[in-house]
Amino acid sequence: MLLENKEIQFITNQDDSTIYETLKGLFANCKSFCLSVAFISFSGYQLLIDTLTEMEEKGIKGKVLTSDYLGFTDPVSINRLHQFKNIQLKMYQVNQKTAGFHSKGYIFEYDDCYKILIGSANITQSALKSNIEWNLQIISKKDNKVVENILKEFRQQGKNKTIALGSTGIGTPYICWQ
Repeated sequence: MLLENKEIQFITNQDDSTIYETLKGLFANCKSFCLSVAFISFSGYQLLIDTLTEMEEKGIKGKVLTSDYLGFTDPVSINRLHQFKNIQLKMYQVNQKTAGFHSKGYIFEYDDCYKILIGSANITQSALKSNIEWNLQIISKKDNKVVENILKEFRQQGKNKTIALGSTGIGTPYICWQ
């Protein structure tokens, strides 16, 4: 099924709008969210903390999948994400001899549709506010084959080579940096 042009938007950081502002808008009124990003920096976490706190207060469930790829993801951010009761947090463990983990997808479920942002932006302040980043936002009904494939891939990534962080206590996230 082809998407009509109005259902796809090009999102980048411009003088009058940023990826960060787009994400804040996508979090608003969603039923649930799934984030799959290779890297989370402390500066990126700081940008999203108010929005994530609001999601927790509203009881909106979320899943965050990140990675230990190249050792870039910040352990303090992981520990703080772990403290959100509404977020299921997983760390994809990369085997450097086979393949890396470099996805950047933000999936938001609403009553009658999904809004998905896929592109080059990790959760870092530079990526979300100032870097040259290219992203496509897809807005689609829930029965769309592309959306079904994206959700299937997210679930598969979350099953393979991951650690469910926080399941054994606050120190668990540091397992990837030992």
